[in-house]
Amino acid sequence: MTRPNEDFPSDITAKKTIGDTWQYGVNQKFIQKLLLSVIAFVVLFQLIEWAFFKSKDFLFLVLFSWLLGIAITPLVNRLAKTGIKRGWATLIVISGLIVFILGFFYAFGQLFISQLSSLITQIPDLVDGFVIWLNSTFNLNLSTTSIQNSLNISNPELTNYAQNLAGGLLGIVSSIVGFIFNLFTVLLFTFYFAAEAPTIRKTIAGWLPAKQQLVFSTVWKVTTEKTGGFVISRIILAGLNAAFTSIFLLLIDVPYWLPLGIFTGVISQFIP
Repeated sequence: MTRPNEDFPSDITAKKTIGDTWQYGVNQKFIQKLLLSVIAFVVLFQLIEWAFFKSKDFLFLVLFSWLLGIAITPLVNRLAKTGIKRGWATLIVISGLIVFILGFFYAFGQLFISQLSSLITQIPDLVDGFVIWLNSTFNLNLSTTSIQNSLNISNPELTNYAQNLAGGLLGIVSSIVGFIFNLFTVLLFTFYFAAEAPTIRKTIAGWLPAKQQLVFSTVWKVTTEKTGGFVISRIILAGLNAAFTSIFLLLIDVPYWLPLGIFTGVISQFIP
């Protein structure tokens, strides 16, 4: 049986003394290394957490751009198959999307903002009516004031919020430099993710072993097609649902028909 080298003692030692009593010893260098490792881990974790919270808005923009790029990839692929260069095909799809959004806000933007602000100011009255119905139906003794205070939906606060919303939201947003920067960031990354999708796939696949490259390329292709098809189908269904619901609410003379219709279309397709 070999004896431990005295020049390199064990980190933790134990020896039996009297009877069943054991004495344990810990090497001082081991304790120093352990403390330094713990401190380094804590500092590294704090740096990662700080970097994440400082860049979380930018990371969200990148993630949103990636999803949007996947969503328009099927359309870009169809245009590219007709002989159009992939960059121009991506630019055409993104331009069409921008024109559609601008056209929608031009046609319904002011109406949507005004109806939404009016709906917000009517929330206390809606809560009041609902509480009265609950009290009369189930013999409850609920207080409207306490419920409004707990939900932070008092009349002055909602009125101020609605005034800020109706007082030129589109003009304020268009004048903010941060909004413009975020918009161009999303468009830039979306263009890159959609136009350079084959290059990105080949680059990442090149990092893998030869046997895994075909599997990765197949998974990437199937995932992109299925995800893009799903997102596009959700957007189309949400638009149809919002349009038909808004028209129906308008025909039966329901107030705030536009925000209610859009809310119904979005919730019905994007909220499980």
